[in-house]
Amino acid sequence: MDSMRTLLVVAAPIEAEAVLEGLGVGVGVPAPWERVEVGERVDLVLSGVAQANAAAATALAAERGRHGSIVSLGIAGSLPGRGVAVRDAVVATSCVPDSGLITPEGFVGVAEIGFPLAEGLGSELPTDAGLVEGLRGFADHAGPIATVSVCSGTDAVAAEVASRTGALAEAMEGVAVGLVARGLGIRFAEFRTISNETGDRASHPWDFEGALGRLRESAGVVVGAVLGR
Repeated sequence: MDSMRTLLVVAAPIEAEAVLEGLGVGVGVPAPWERVEVGERVDLVLSGVAQANAAAATALAAERGRHGSIVSLGIAGSLPGRGVAVRDAVVATSCVPDSGLITPEGFVGVAEIGFPLAEGLGSELPTDAGLVEGLRGFADHAGPIATVSVCSGTDAVAAEVASRTGALAEAMEGVAVGLVARGLGIRFAEFRTISNETGDRASHPWDFEGALGRLRESAGVVVGAVLGR
């Protein structure tokens, strides 16, 4: 593992710019789905936002024998009632897919209706315990992060996502990146900094610059922890 590289999967150009600045790398933001070397034993791919982009970009960029770990890295929104504040950092102990069926009785996840995301998986995708342990010291919180296709822009939806996933925060790529990593037998982690509280946008705090600043500050230590430096 000492010679293996880490692949950073970053969704949006503004997130990639923060990560590259944090790593002290002078290259510009790469084109989507293009894997670039951004340091000793570190690659980065700009995936684009949401699960389809994340899965495709990760599948193209990740390589058995080259990568020992894959990290989904970026910003996220905190879910209500979890005590996670704007600008906090969260490491995922698991990624929870918000995918399933809405019935008159409520939400039913894909695993519960007989279509698990992968063989042997239940209602969530675990992250690598060793990577989580290494990253805990740089995060304010460790717990599940939900992967959603529609972000929670009302208080009612945010409360519902929090209740059915048990997650601390929501983002749009983690499960997709993690499933590719799992299929390739590569260790996986998700690390997020909080840009906003989910819910009604006019009444909840937002701080994109603060979250990107925290992401910039975290990029180097996240890579160091994952590579065991």
